[in-house]
Amino acid sequence: MIKKLFLILVSLPHIISVSAQNTVKIDKFDGSKFNFNTIKNQYHIVEATSDLNNWLVVGHFNGDGNNAYFEDCRHHKKPEFQAYRILFQKALFKDGLYDREWVLEAIHQNGEIIIPAKKKVHSINFSKKGRVTGKNDCNNYFGQFELINGNCISFPNGFASTQMFCFPKSLDTVFFNSLRKSKGFEIGEKLIIFFGDNSKNWLIFADGGDQ
Repeated sequence: MIKKLFLILVSLPHIISVSAQNTVKIDKFDGSKFNFNTIKNQYHIVEATSDLNNWLVVGHFNGDGNNAYFEDCRHHKKPEFQAYRILFQKALFKDGLYDREWVLEAIHQNGEIIIPAKKKVHSINFSKKGRVTGKNDCNNYFGQFELINGNCISFPNGFASTQMFCFPKSLDTVFFNSLRKSKGFEIGEKLIIFFGDNSKNWLIFADGGDQ
């Protein structure tokens, strides 16, 4: 059963109200950053909304009973209103980031929309153990990733990949370069990974199925 830890309603830069359930302690809240205590042996997700109707997954934590720090690093321009809530359960969340194949639909970069060519697959899978795998056009790749403060994606050691030569106009180089500049993420019907200076660019992925 999914349990709700707390809900924070925010009209930046002030907190409107905080409601809590179960045993939770909010140590500090500052706009889109806050500390909270985790529940041991539970997976936690942070969800955010700007209208109280549509909630997006914006953070993951593996509970160890200690304090956790969340920072929302998705947008270069924060909404006037933002609310957060935290859910936890023993099993992985099916609507979360982990153990799902995410297939690239588009890259939004510098005002341009780049669409992969037909039959060209660029995908990514985030393992709950910190491993990342996927397809980059004609090559397979793997590596390690970190979720810094729950929302900020990092690939500290880059990617290892097979070395087949993909055809001209492939997005293989663009795809890797975009991922290396990753910032925050959000999951609704799609996975969006923001990248670049101030998170002004983003990649859009569709759910390709559970792994």
